[in-house]
Amino acid sequence: MDSLNAKRIPCFAQAMTPDSFIPDCAGGLEVFRAINDRARRRRFPFAASAALTYRCNLECVHCYARTSADARREWSTEQWKDQLDQLAKSDCLFLLITGGEPLLRPDFADIYRYARACGLVVTVFTNGTRITDEIVELFRAYPPRNVDVTVYGASESTTRAITGRAGVLDSCLTGVRKLKDGGVRVGLKTVAMTLNRGEIEALEALADGLGVPFRLDASIFPRFDGDTGPLKYRLSPREIADIDFATPVRAGHWKSHYQRRCHKLGEGALYRCSAGRTHAHINPHGELQPCITTSHIRFPLAGSDFPVVWQRMKDALECRRAHPDSTCIHCEKHVLCGYCPGFSRLETGDESGVSPFLCELGQERSRRIIDMTEAVG
Repeated sequence: MDSLNAKRIPCFAQAMTPDSFIPDCAGGLEVFRAINDRARRRRFPFAASAALTYRCNLECVHCYARTSADARREWSTEQWKDQLDQLAKSDCLFLLITGGEPLLRPDFADIYRYARACGLVVTVFTNGTRITDEIVELFRAYPPRNVDVTVYGASESTTRAITGRAGVLDSCLTGVRKLKDGGVRVGLKTVAMTLNRGEIEALEALADGLGVPFRLDASIFPRFDGDTGPLKYRLSPREIADIDFATPVRAGHWKSHYQRRCHKLGEGALYRCSAGRTHAHINPHGELQPCITTSHIRFPLAGSDFPVVWQRMKDALECRRAHPDSTCIHCEKHVLCGYCPGFSRLETGDESGVSPFLCELGQERSRRIIDMTEAVG
């Protein structure tokens, strides 16, 4: 941890009590888990994400936020700085800066630098096309935890079909090389969909050739305004599971993930994940949400102290209870389907209902884990 974050250690030490004592020999992962567990019990925002803008220089076919872009409603530089101060004072440690394309904001450097000065450990999501020498120097001077660059295809034709722009792939990879050559931690990720399904292996090889880590996500859902257009590009649950278990590494991840966390949810709160428990999301208009997906639950932050609004959101989430007859609370495959009330609402209009898509995805992943177990046995 660098000097900018060292000053944050005391506030976390105060948040820890003897029952959460971390021995000196504990590794970084153990420390992270201990603090995260403590954050879940106390329900303070251990991590946050900030969408600085919904605007983007690309027009991706699957984008959930594209129709929400409105620069006139975006928070100002000073408003973001004030909120970053409040987040840090509320014991937030990790911050994700995302968008839209956050580098579109002319004050990105000011906001990023201020976040780091607050002692926040920052990750940046970007499409990589606006990485300049000045941005590289900014990241060299104030190192991020990571810069995650989304690449949409391994070929120009596929990338153009998804982003609606020519030359995006070359521009993106140029940005990645600038970051890597500058010593900035960088990784590649992609959104797996019908348009790039045949290039997943090529994308992995591309990342390997650049010497950077690679990950993928197949989550595509309706736009925030209810437009279901993006769903026509979504892979089927079987196709997603095929990708998830295509390599021993990914298959092993899913198997161990299930073995560690499989249990029945039982009756209780509808929202069981980190959203509104240890995670906060702030949209470009200065509204607090539990997460990016749960866009229907939001509270204005302007004119209020963050802890007050955070408590309002926690209370609102606690009032939402899982129905005792819900099939989800009696199913241990929720760890495989990605159980998410926010996703269900976007998908079906009912946050407490079952998403047929997620349910089928959980079944597909479960079948493959059973096949793996039987093969070993």
